[in-house]
Amino acid sequence: MLHAVTSDQPTIATVVERFDREALGRAGAPADLVARYLEHQHSDDLDDIGAGNLTAIISAHVRVAKCRPDRSDSVVADNPDPSDEWKLPGSTLLQIVTDDRPFLVDSVTMEITRQGWTIRHLFHPQLLVARTSDGDLVPDASVATLPESWMTFVVYPPLGVSAQDRVEELVTGVREVLSEVRLVTDDWTEMRQELSG
Repeated sequence: MLHAVTSDQPTIATVVERFDREALGRAGAPADLVARYLEHQHSDDLDDIGAGNLTAIISAHVRVAKCRPDRSDSVVADNPDPSDEWKLPGSTLLQIVTDDRPFLVDSVTMEITRQGWTIRHLFHPQLLVARTSDGDLVPDASVATLPESWMTFVVYPPLGVSAQDRVEELVTGVREVLSEVRLVTDDWTEMRQELSG
């Protein structure tokens, strides 16, 4: 039987206690962030990751999210490296921070698989975050919040191909897809408003 990680408070507590609280606090209360990050995950699926890797993955995502100007997309792919805090041999971390909108996960998933990559794990917290006018992530609740979609894909490169050789193409393709989704959903929203007006 699978157990949802969000109901597993000891798992959440173990991950939270490993964080640099000051850095993680930019994204709000650490326990809330971890719970949202692990929402819809199952403990059996995460057995091969472990609390140390989860901590490193979420910490890396907060660094990606640290500054995101309005209506921009942050996309970073991190190939395995001895200096990485996360240790998932052979895997690449593709991390995205963007405005929350429909069709994101399906669209990015299709682009990843179109390029021949294999998805090992997917984390997709949808968060309300506070940012300054320059796009800096802050924990200050007095600043207006905005809904963001954070996505981490743990992926393997196509068989027989070095991740280093294909990662730039992956990032470029994902950025193009995010731009297309933004264009389509913005147009769709405007059209719906006109039809209902």
